[in-house]
Amino acid sequence: MAGASHRSVLERIASGDPRAMTDLVDTYGDLIWSLARRYFGASPLAQESVQEAFLSLWSCAGRYSPGRGSEVTFVLTVARRRMVDQIRHEARFSDSVPLLGDEADPALDGGHQLATLLNSARVEPLLKELSGNEREILSLSLYEGYSHSEIAKRLDMPLGTVKTRIRRSLIRLRRGLKVVRGEENRGSG
Repeated sequence: MAGASHRSVLERIASGDPRAMTDLVDTYGDLIWSLARRYFGASPLAQESVQEAFLSLWSCAGRYSPGRGSEVTFVLTVARRRMVDQIRHEARFSDSVPLLGDEADPALDGGHQLATLLNSARVEPLLKELSGNEREILSLSLYEGYSHSEIAKRLDMPLGTVKTRIRRSLIRLRRGLKVVRGEENRGSG
């Protein structure tokens, strides 16, 4: 059993270890809950999305490969995809999407704030200012959770081009969001 201690939690789940799922929840539960709260606040959808994330991790644990990235990155990618799917589902079946509003945690870093704001109506006009290709790449990255290399492969583009377009698009959107939210006046005073 000494070899089992060197395997990741996801590798143990894939091999059928009965304690591995409990270890997954113990190891990553707080992290996944934090992500859910960023997307859904304290709504019941947060709990539902966490459950869906753990079910997805259990079912796709065999796809995890330590040589392709860290376990935490894989866990967050899968969890984020489930939450984005939940947002899409809610958007299709209701008039409003449950998102954090003014009560957003100021400690959130810009990437998570942007991902949350991308789901709001305030950003739609800004997205329309991007070229179709930029919107597509950004959508694959932020809404669908594809990695830069997956996007490059899917769109048959050089990886550097994908990274550059995502970076430039995010910069443009952040600038536009600051104007929309009135943050450009923060520094003057």
